[in-house]
Amino acid sequence: MNDHLHGIDKFVQQVRADFTATDPEYSQLQPMGQALKSICMAKGFATGLFRQADPGEELMYPLSVDPNGGPSAYLVSDGIGVDTPPHDHHTWAVIVGLRGTEYHLFYRHLDNTSHTVINTAECAVATGDILVMEKSEIHAIDAGRGQHPTWHVHLYGRAQSKLPDFASRCYEVSGS
Repeated sequence: MNDHLHGIDKFVQQVRADFTATDPEYSQLQPMGQALKSICMAKGFATGLFRQADPGEELMYPLSVDPNGGPSAYLVSDGIGVDTPPHDHHTWAVIVGLRGTEYHLFYRHLDNTSHTVINTAECAVATGDILVMEKSEIHAIDAGRGQHPTWHVHLYGRAQSKLPDFASRCYEVSGS
C-alpha cells in the first residue's frame, strides 16, 4: 500500500476510535481537516494509482471504509461538467482539495415544512483548501465553472453505503 494511503487509513482508524459514540463538534472538524490535509499534501500523493474522471463523470475510490458504517474516506475525481443538486449528507464531512477547483453552493430551508431551499453562500475548494460541513448542512457542487477535472479527499462520518439513497437527500431550489 502506498505510504500516503496507509497514512490516510491509519488517520481514519483513529477518527473512528475517537468518535465511535458521538459526532465531533464543529470546532473539532477544522483540526481534523488540517491533519488530513497534512497527509494528503505530502509529496507524491497517490492520485496516479487511480483513473481521473472524464467530462461528465464522477469517480469515488474508497481509501478507508469502515465495514460497520462509521467514518470513511474516499478519493473523488469529478470530470468537467459534473454538477450535484442541493443535498445533505446526513453526516459530517471534511473535504481536502488536491487538484482542480470544486465550487460549493450552500443552502438553507425556505421554511420548516417544505423540501425547498434557498442559496445562502458559496465557496471554492482548490488545492490545499479544507471544507468542513456539519451533518445538517445542505450544499451542491457547481461544476459549470470548473475548467479541469478535480481530485479531492472526502472524509465522512458515515460510510457512503450506509447513507440513505442520494435522491432522498436532495432538495428543490426556490424559484427553479
